[in-house]
Amino acid sequence: MDDYYDDIKIICIFSCVIAIIPYLKLISESIYLKMEIIWKKYFPLLYYSFAIFFGLFHMSNFVNLTFAHFLLFPMIVFNQIAMGLILGYVRVTYVHGFILGVFIHLLINLPFILISHL
Repeated sequence: MDDYYDDIKIICIFSCVIAIIPYLKLISESIYLKMEIIWKKYFPLLYYSFAIFFGLFHMSNFVNLTFAHFLLFPMIVFNQIAMGLILGYVRVTYVHGFILGVFIHLLINLPFILISHL
């Protein structure tokens, strides 16, 4: 059980570091402008790719997966892919969308976390 809490701590720290990166201004202005052009040009591809990756990442929630499960992953993680699309929309629509998306994700997962620890 201690390994579980260690994993949660690592994930929380990693998530916080990723969330802080845009605010650190570590990237020079010219590189930032080039990245912005690429972001605008390929936004639909990136948006849907991140949503699918969000669903794939949640395949780790399941245990004892076989190769057949991976072939059927869109049906298995459809809810997570849909949430990736919704949370992505929240992220790009609102000023503090990242924080709002994380909060919505927390609210959706909280009942399941509480039930699993009863």
